[in-house]
Amino acid sequence: WFKSLGTDRAVEEQLDRALATAEWCNLFLRAKLECLTTTASYHYPLILRWEPCAPNCQPPKQFKFEQA
Repeated sequence: WFKSLGTDRAVEEQLDRALATAEWCNLFLRAKLECLTTTASYHYPLILRWEPCAPNCQPPKQFKFEQA
């Protein structure tokens, strides 16, 4: 993100972030967001990882798009 480029008040920031609601965080208590580094881009890749639920619960079915 750039602001006031070409001036003495220029600002350059990387805005690689994630956003989650409190409800989402409560549903995925073991979720972790990792910010990786790269030399190929000004943006950092983000990886969302989570541990499976407890052994006594059923994980949700895998989401699939329907074919037209």
